[in-house]
Amino acid sequence: MTAAMKFISRGSHSPRSPVSLHISSPPVTPSPPITPSPPVTPSPLSRLPFPKTLYVFNPSSENINKWAKLNPALEIQVCEIEEMKQFLLGEFDEIYYNIFSFISDEDIKSKFIGVCLLYVYGGIYSDAGNEPIVSVDTFIESGVDFITCNSYLSAMNSYRNDMNFNFNPTFMVSHKKNPILKNCLDWYVQRYETNTPYTYTGWNMMRAFTDVLKLDNCSSSDGLYDTDTMKIQILNECFDSNHHTVYYEYGKKRLININSLA
Repeated sequence: MTAAMKFISRGSHSPRSPVSLHISSPPVTPSPPITPSPPVTPSPLSRLPFPKTLYVFNPSSENINKWAKLNPALEIQVCEIEEMKQFLLGEFDEIYYNIFSFISDEDIKSKFIGVCLLYVYGGIYSDAGNEPIVSVDTFIESGVDFITCNSYLSAMNSYRNDMNFNFNPTFMVSHKKNPILKNCLDWYVQRYETNTPYTYTGWNMMRAFTDVLKLDNCSSSDGLYDTDTMKIQILNECFDSNHHTVYYEYGKKRLININSLA
């Protein structure tokens, strides 16, 4: 497990020297020119496997060991505040650094930096309090572009307007440069630039995702959903009122216990 995050720029290779060829055979009559095919519009996002890096914002969480044990193929990067500030200054405009510094609640800071990291690098993000039950490769569907979790508050028809959230992105998987992540970052920039008063519910990433992630036929259940350009996998957040526990499931299979800091 990596003790601290290190962002290493990818080097470039020098081009090979040209090779001179001596042709002794007689010249060949050139073939008629080939009409090029029209350009193919690329798919909105790469369908290659997601980068196998898990980002966790809290080095004291013992859940990191559980992620490592269940997912030996993942590189786990622990995110520390000062290092993340340097990351933001290096990869984004200064306003993102200012937003990160302005946010006073650590769990909101964590999700904000998670969105920034996934936007730049792609991969997997988890809140420090998430306790994995199974490995990620047992529930990630093929061909999806983005994965996150719904909120059980939506199914409850929240008793408070400011708590009416459709999503709780304590766990996210994404390719880099995903427009969903960009829309979330733009949401924060707009709030910061208009001096929106800071409240926990008003600046929460749950609110940002509820405002920007619009899915066709969206419901409070898990499954695959479509936008105009992407396929989204949604995990189901469940609340066990008998045991006062919250967890994620997919296809009735328990995946992650939430806010377990054991």
